[in-house]
Amino acid sequence: MIFDQKNNRRLFLKGAGASLALPFLASASNKVKAATKAPVRFVTIISLHGLPYSVRSQYFVDKNKPGKLGTLLPILAPFENYRDNLIVLSGVDDKIGGGGGHQYACCRVLTGRNNVAETTIGNGPSLDYYLSQKIGVDTAYPLLNLHVQSGWQPGGYTWTENNIAPSALSQPQNIFNHLFSNFNPTTAAQSPDILNRRSVIDFVKNDLAKITNNISSSDKARLDQHITSIRELENRIALTNSCTKPTGQWTNNTNQDRLPQTLALAAYALACDLSRIVTININGVQTDEVYSWVNDPIASTIGHHSISHEDVSIELKNSYRIAMAKIRTWHSEKIKIFLDQLANSIDVDGSRVLDNTVVLWTTEVSQGYNHSAQDFPFVLIAGKNTGLIQGGHHFNFQGRAHNDVLTTILKTTGQSDVTFGQTDLNQGPLTQLFV
Repeated sequence: MIFDQKNNRRLFLKGAGASLALPFLASASNKVKAATKAPVRFVTIISLHGLPYSVRSQYFVDKNKPGKLGTLLPILAPFENYRDNLIVLSGVDDKIGGGGGHQYACCRVLTGRNNVAETTIGNGPSLDYYLSQKIGVDTAYPLLNLHVQSGWQPGGYTWTENNIAPSALSQPQNIFNHLFSNFNPTTAAQSPDILNRRSVIDFVKNDLAKITNNISSSDKARLDQHITSIRELENRIALTNSCTKPTGQWTNNTNQDRLPQTLALAAYALACDLSRIVTININGVQTDEVYSWVNDPIASTIGHHSISHEDVSIELKNSYRIAMAKIRTWHSEKIKIFLDQLANSIDVDGSRVLDNTVVLWTTEVSQGYNHSAQDFPFVLIAGKNTGLIQGGHHFNFQGRAHNDVLTTILKTTGQSDVTFGQTDLNQGPLTQLFV
């Protein structure tokens, strides 16, 4: 139980009257509210190969214009309905060093440390794994590590404290089979977490009924107000039973199918509280998928990784950079649908699941052709209950280490850590991002 049932029940059953019952009732009501507080969730989405600096002011954001976001440029435009949740960061660098290509850089993104002995082994723990051990342990999948493309890739984002890359799920049909083939929403609604909340409410309601006939009319009116509020909380908790098993056809063809389906399954898992920490890797480091469905002559005919390296004449470089922006715009369109799912899912306290979620959208290198580590195109989508600023803002931190983005996310989940990763690079959470 969340509070001492034996001792507090004695206060009621002794017949001590309203002088004892009402103060306890106020306390119990507060504990019921605390018991129904929705958990914070953290999602990382990685689009590989960076975003060329030269197209950012046209397609992403002008780093020289911090402040309230104005008209959203093409990459961010799909997030218009979530403008209030949108935080765009400029001037944040990977200051760790270590060099290497994409497969080396990806190991540093969530660990905040250099790789192990200049290998493609991350020096963990990564932020997602660390949080899975803090706020994910009460779920069926403390960490849900999803790869949109299948197959082993050198490097990786998620690492344990022992520098081991946890297994990942890939291909929508495989993800569905693993998470939902034997999933029963009714059973999920009877999880110990939800039952514990209900037992608190039932306990308070039963004891209130026993004293209702022995108190004054004015005290009875106060009791009725408490009972009404408790019933409202109970109704909110009942909304968690709306968790449903996903249906549909799950395909394993190209990213055109795999990305939206992987995101949809992740949203189902978050809404059903199967997991609170999800990492989604859109591209494989060593793959070179052609985005044939994107309306761009370069993106639709040449592999994404090849485009990022711009191994072409000067005359063609700008076309290649625009193609990179078009691919990332397609990613943002699918992430928007993921956000829609979270916004349409009711959490245990009656708020939206999105309200209690922080999404970090990032990449492994800032710019692909030279593997630059400066000025990462970080995007945060922050629910209104996460403590992060609302209203749609762009910040330029002018050379701050990305470790401070990691500690900022730690703070949103209630952790007290003031550093993460390589300690000498940490200045602490980005205080400007908090309400």
